[in-house]
Amino acid sequence: MEEVAQYGFDVYLYDQIGSGLSDRLPEPKDYSFEKHLKDLSEIINTQIRAEKVILVGHSFGGILATHFAANHANKVVKLILSSPGDLQPYRTNADGTMTDMNKLYATPAKYQFKTPIEVFEQTEKDFLQPRIVMSMFCALAFNFKWASDREFDDYTNTMASKFTKGMVANPKNVKLEEGGAGGYSHGFSNYYGNLEDVRAKLKQLNIPTLVMQGQYDQGEYSSVYEYADLLKGEYRFIENAGHIIWWDKPNVYGITIAKFLSILFAAEINNGLINANNDRRIANH
Repeated sequence: MEEVAQYGFDVYLYDQIGSGLSDRLPEPKDYSFEKHLKDLSEIINTQIRAEKVILVGHSFGGILATHFAANHANKVVKLILSSPGDLQPYRTNADGTMTDMNKLYATPAKYQFKTPIEVFEQTEKDFLQPRIVMSMFCALAFNFKWASDREFDDYTNTMASKFTKGMVANPKNVKLEEGGAGGYSHGFSNYYGNLEDVRAKLKQLNIPTLVMQGQYDQGEYSSVYEYADLLKGEYRFIENAGHIIWWDKPNVYGITIAKFLSILFAAEINNGLINANNDRRIANH
């Protein structure tokens, strides 16, 4: 995000609770999607103390950022989604069946996607180790940490070291991550329960949005493009990049964001919609 900072933006990055360098919570079920949304709200309102932010969300963070924008549109001046995960809950038809997203948003011929290295099969095998299975069973059934946070994080990190090879176009571009992946956090944050479908709200928003997707992304074009369609945003296809775009193409990633923001702010200043000295704040998660 150095390119963005060079344009005069204050850039804030944080590790979601339970992962990276952030604290771990006492019980597995303390983690939830709703908890992450509340944390994001607290960070913006009480930590950064910003009236409005430019919100950047990657992968799972893209889902969080979108739900936050849907329910706190007055706080988000711009939205940037990097390889966002499938918008939750999944889209359904009038009869309750799952929507075929590939029929809804067919991949344009100009975007030649490529298949990343297969890592899911090996990851599933790694996950079936007895201690991992027992840890997840105790967490799910009894809300109890049979394995310590450190131990379960180590399991998750070991799997991630193999899993992330499929997150890039070139495995040589995989980077080490600080603080650990957060095993218990990931186990429960991805459970969406009775999460509200915000698609109708998103259609009513007028938040300038940039959606980026790498050529080697595991996510379907249709699921990623849905964000651009609902939010009337700009979709950018990044060649020779995987799910974690900035590992493969750090300069392209930063410059794409910087240009998007600078062009929009220049237009707003010229049109008298904002003051050139307005505070520019970005929360990235």
